[in-house]
Amino acid sequence: MVVTLLTDDNLKLLYKLFVKLPPFDKIDMPHACQIKFKVTRRKDIMGEFAPEENTIYISSAKNAHFDTICKTLLHEMAHLYCYKAKEQEYHDHDNKRFKAIIRHIASLYGFDPKEL
Repeated sequence: MVVTLLTDDNLKLLYKLFVKLPPFDKIDMPHACQIKFKVTRRKDIMGEFAPEENTIYISSAKNAHFDTICKTLLHEMAHLYCYKAKEQEYHDHDNKRFKAIIRHIASLYGFDPKEL
């Protein structure tokens, strides 16, 4: 039997966990019920935060392993955080606030910031 970890429901569960852990536990993040989580098959993205839809997308074409799923979700949560902080360029990877939270997440969890 093949079991997939990448489901809409599991993304919601992971989000619920991550908002209770640093650094998101100190940030006013939306509750999981306020965000939609969708698995997509798009090959051109790892993940995407779409504020107009209030949705986080994670691509099954690019995320098959648990660590990759977690890193991608954390990355999209960093974009969401920047958006909630009223950053005009919330989607920009060169945004200072985005870079700072990515570095912080990487240092907390032992990730390479270039992988987030």
